[in-house]
Amino acid sequence: MLMSVPVKKAIDLPTRRRVAAYLQRYLDRNQMTREQLEAKLELGSGTISRVLMGRSLGLDVVLKINRKLMIDAEDLLNRDPPPYKQRPE
Repeated sequence: MLMSVPVKKAIDLPTRRRVAAYLQRYLDRNQMTREQLEAKLELGSGTISRVLMGRSLGLDVVLKINRKLMIDAEDLLNRDPPPYKQRPE
């Protein structure tokens, strides 16, 4: 018996940009490199760069961000990140 496979729908550009803003804020706040974040999220090489440029984003990446960085998925997908103020050095 064949089971139907759900159709993969693309994540829209505003959502990709929102996720990129959350990740950039996370990188800035934690003073991490893209490579360190990829290692923390257990993602392949170059994935974070593509996400930060708004070029690609999959549900697998969203779930890893949610689970490993503890960023609420509803916020990640539907709300802009709160403004980030860097501490004066």
